[in-house]
Amino acid sequence: RPRCERAIESGVAWLLELQNGDGGWPTYHNEDRSQQFDDSGIDLTAVAMRSLATWQQLWNAGTVAAGSPSSVQKSLGARIGPALERAWHYLEAQQADDGSFVPVWLGNEHQADDENPVLGTALVLTACAAMSRLDSKLAREAEICYATLALPTDYDCWKQEEEAVSVDAVIAVLQKNVAQARDIVRGAVRLIAELPERRCACESAVRHAVMTAPESIPPEARERLDLIIGRYLSK
Repeated sequence: RPRCERAIESGVAWLLELQNGDGGWPTYHNEDRSQQFDDSGIDLTAVAMRSLATWQQLWNAGTVAAGSPSSVQKSLGARIGPALERAWHYLEAQQADDGSFVPVWLGNEHQADDENPVLGTALVLTACAAMSRLDSKLAREAEICYATLALPTDYDCWKQEEEAVSVDAVIAVLQKNVAQARDIVRGAVRLIAELPERRCACESAVRHAVMTAPESIPPEARERLDLIIGRYLSK
């Protein structure tokens, strides 16, 4: 275990060093620190944030190391918080007018511009979940209620007394999880359709977000944002 923890600490330190000045993370980096890093990307930043937030939470809870976090983990944990805040501001600056996030990689070849905002936005929301920020303006831009569905594949992690898990066993459970997740989503859709009108805070989260006078908003902006704020502009 100590060897694994040292590797984790080295990985976290390396990831922190890769953060660009704008708060995001790049695809590539140069070993020569005098050279500029690659440009930041939304998808890369979201994945890095999720990783850092996860280790920060584990160290704070004392669930990785035996007992209290080590001095190295405490030092790294103190650096993770400010790094995540800088990354958060980077994502806010990169968010599109319609609330989505466009990734650098894994574009959609079926779109004329090859962009894949569905994937980019999903990665950002996953990072929000890891940081317990699904109630933030980034995740509630579309006034949608969110919930996390987590289905584990095995239970032997960090447990010496558990029998080792094979790849075949993990794949078998993973396939069952996929089927179970589909059933849960189908059932949830049916239940949601039967629910009464929403009265939660996210139902009207954007009501007071638009400060521009409705008559001053250009027609093209109205059309672009109609799905999100159209009902407020028509009043």
